[in-house]
Amino acid sequence: MSSGWKSFRVVSVILIRQSGQARLKRSSEFVARSASRTSQHSLSQQSAKRVAILRKIFDAVSGMGRSPERTMQSFERNRQDLQDHCLAIATASGKPRGLRWAKCDWLDTFALVENRSTGVLTLFRGVNLSFEAIEGGGMEDVDAVSMIRDASAVFHFQDKRWGTGGRVLFNMTPSMAASTVTADEKLVLTSD
Repeated sequence: MSSGWKSFRVVSVILIRQSGQARLKRSSEFVARSASRTSQHSLSQQSAKRVAILRKIFDAVSGMGRSPERTMQSFERNRQDLQDHCLAIATASGKPRGLRWAKCDWLDTFALVENRSTGVLTLFRGVNLSFEAIEGGGMEDVDAVSMIRDASAVFHFQDKRWGTGGRVLFNMTPSMAASTVTADEKLVLTSD
């Protein structure tokens, strides 16, 4: 059996038996060493192709070791900036029409959802909102304007970064927002 096939079998067994980012990294380093040995020993082109295929597999799988807890820790490190950015975009949107954002209280409730096909994570973060009527906006006489409303601010984790488009789902708690996901999405983590 050529050493190229041995490398292929060993790395395949490592991939099947082990999980986690650190183990994948060690396995990937093994593939790199195997590739350098391949060139040193002048193995056939077919063996070199096998090693290249394995390298591509490890590159594709390297993101699978991401844990929801680590992703949430990343959000927490940037939480204040993300919340400020979300609020700035949302208030500038002019929604709801005829109302001015008066107060925004961020809550600790959340739901984290993953899109299975794209790998994008969506975080629904709980928020309590209150509004004031804008003069001439047609909402001055509505009693419900001053009521505190539950809502969920939407954040996305993609390409190892958190971001927001300032989207806020009114009258929805994070768990309610997570229950409306499509068949291609799954609930990963929740504060409930």
